[in-house]
Amino acid sequence: MSELSQTIVFNQGDDGYDTFRIPAIVTAANGDLLAFAEARKKSDRDNGDIDLVLKRSTDGGTTWSGLQMVGELGDHTYGNPTPIVAGDGVIHLLTTSNVGADGKQRIREGASKDIRRVHYQKSADHGVTWRAPVEITAQATHAGAVWRWYATGPGHGIQLRRGPHAGRLIAPCNHSDHTTPADDPQEATNCAHVLYSDDAGATWHVGGMLPTNGKTIRPWESSAVELTDGRVHVNARNQPIGAYPRVGAYSDDGGESFGAVTHAAGLIESRGGVQGALLRYSAADAGDAGNRILFSNPASLEARQRMTVRSSFDETQLWNRGRVIWPGPAGYSDMTKLPDGAIGLLYENGDTKYSQRLTFARFTVEWLDAKTAD
Repeated sequence: MSELSQTIVFNQGDDGYDTFRIPAIVTAANGDLLAFAEARKKSDRDNGDIDLVLKRSTDGGTTWSGLQMVGELGDHTYGNPTPIVAGDGVIHLLTTSNVGADGKQRIREGASKDIRRVHYQKSADHGVTWRAPVEITAQATHAGAVWRWYATGPGHGIQLRRGPHAGRLIAPCNHSDHTTPADDPQEATNCAHVLYSDDAGATWHVGGMLPTNGKTIRPWESSAVELTDGRVHVNARNQPIGAYPRVGAYSDDGGESFGAVTHAAGLIESRGGVQGALLRYSAADAGDAGNRILFSNPASLEARQRMTVRSSFDETQLWNRGRVIWPGPAGYSDMTKLPDGAIGLLYENGDTKYSQRLTFARFTVEWLDAKTAD
């Protein structure tokens, strides 16, 4: 199959929910696809009664199961799915929660009824059942620091396969740092960071940071990929005053620290930024014909639109033009490699607004590389 095919997985109004947003997708060790989403009960807002759900495909994304509940907290907010499929087949999942009545602004201002909390759970049967979530907020923050907003992912995390930290689980995250008070809480330091575990999820540690650097670099939601030389690259949504390219940084120590944060040349996004996703597709040191890393996001300076998938053949230094998957409204996304070598993209899109549905797009690298007039 070399053509692009698209299937709606979550549609606005289905299953008693107003809206489905914040996709994450992984391929389980048995080949099943697991599509995670926030199921927003009463509106498309980022707070309120929000449950974490998934759907499963056993045929490469052609058909999808009914809704499966992964986590819920009554009237409160539970989401930001960050699944990691480990080499032993266990699926590790990090999530965040907050009081449903409190939105991001109240949390950043310190006016929330509770802090933003971080949770961990796992599945040993390819996502059929899940252990009850365990709160890991204390492990996921620095003691004494004032981190008000906190989000895992969203989108899949990774397990390192190379070097001295092989086996390490890495989950991209972000937070707002209010340790040094600012006159305006909205101007507090944005910071992308990673969590990592060296003991199969039993304990988690705060890794390296990608902090704000003036007005043009304000890292936020991020995605991670392991490079063939063993480094970890994190690429982040940039949320500055004005429109700038995305930002990124590299780690030489398995994500424990990162070098300078710089703009990611060629990876554009709209004012205020938007989440994007990285995926290692192939690696020469793993027996593939060459190296390819994929990146997906709405590639437009004007608005959240033009969902595009680009390729890098030099380990994230340069990105090609890619192909447009959906020219209209589009938002968050995540990708996975399918057992037959095709690529699966789960992304927000719609005809009039990007939060209308979550669609699964399936395509091959041959389709991705074909010349188009996009």
